Amino acid sequence: MYNDAVRQAQQKPRPAEPVGPRSYSIYNARGGTKHVATKKRRRRRKTTLRKRVRNLEMKDPNAVRTYRSVGALQFSCSPNQCAYASAQLWTSTEKEAAFVSLDFMDRAATPAQDVISPTLTTLSNKILFKNTYLKCTMANNGAIPCNVTAYWVQTKVNTNDNPKQAMTEVDDEVGITDVDTNILVFPTDLPQFSRIYKILKTEKACLRAGDQMVSKYVKKNDKYDHLSHNQHGLSYDRGDIFCMLRCEGVLSHDKTNVTNVGSSEGTIDYEVYISTKMVYPSDFKFKTVTVNNAYQTVADPVVQGPNVIEIEETL
Repeated sequence: MYNDAVRQAQQKPRPAEPVGPRSYSIYNARGGTKHVATKKRRRRRKTTLRKRVRNLEMKDPNAVRTYRSVGALQFSCSPNQCAYASAQLWTSTEKEAAFVSLDFMDRAATPAQDVISPTLTTLSNKILFKNTYLKCTMANNGAIPCNVTAYWVQTKVNTNDNPKQAMTEVDDEVGITDVDTNILVFPTDLPQFSRIYKILKTEKACLRAGDQMVSKYVKKNDKYDHLSHNQHGLSYDRGDIFCMLRCEGVLSHDKTNVTNVGSSEGTIDYEVYISTKMVYPSDFKFKTVTVNNAYQTVADPVVQGPNVIEIEETL
C-alpha cells in the first residue's frame, strides 16, 4: 500500500479539459503527459450594408470610360521670398469635365450609341471613379537651384477658397502680413487654412538646374452623385483634392556686394496629370476613352538636366 501511495503522489495531476470549440487532447500512457491541440474558428469579417451594395455595383460594370487630362503652368519667387501655386487636381470641376458626354445605349431603339449628358438623365446620377491617378511634376528649367515643396491637401468643408486663397485670407490670429510670400510662414501656421484644409502628405526636394520632382497620389472607389453635389452653391466640395506647391530660392550672395547673403530667386515649371476610370450604369457593356491635352505652345523649349525624383503614395 505504501508503494501505491508513493506512486500516486509522484503522478502529476491531470490538467483540466480545455474549453473551447473544436478542441481535442492526446495523452501519453507512460508519463501521463498531455498535448493539447486547439483549432480556432475563423471569424468572418463583418461588412456594412453600404459596402455590400458598393461591391455589387462594382461587380457588374455596364460601361467604362477612361479619362486622361494634362496641363502645365509656371510660378516663380523673388529673392528672400517664397511663392505658392494651387494645382486644382480632383474637384467637382474635374469630375464633371470627365463625364460631360458619357455614352449610353438606348434599349428601346436599335443598338446604336447615343450621347447623353449626365445632368439630363437619371441613368448616370451615380458614377463610380474606380481608380483615380493624380500626378504633379515640378521642373527647374532655370540656371539656379530651387527648393520646392508639394502639399497634398483635402478640403474639410465646402468652400470658395482654394489653398492659396485660404492662406491669404485676413486672420487676426496671425498678425503677419504677406503670409503667402514670407519664407518663415508655413500653411500649418495659419488657423484659417487649418480650418478649411487637411494636409494629407508633404514632400520636399532641392531641384538643381534641369532636375524634376514627380509627386503622385492615388484615390480609389470615389463615388460621385451629381444630384447631391454642388447643392451649396460654393466652388469646392468637401473632400476635393489639391496639390499646393511652394518654391523658395537657395542660399546665395550678391554678385557685386559679395558680403550680402540671402536667398535667390527661383522659377518652377509644373505639370498636372489626371487619369481616371469611370464605371456607370448603361444598357450595354462597352468601353470609351476621352483625353484633354491643355499643353501650351512652346516654340523654343528650354530644358536642362536629366535628374528625376519620383515619390508615390497610394491611399
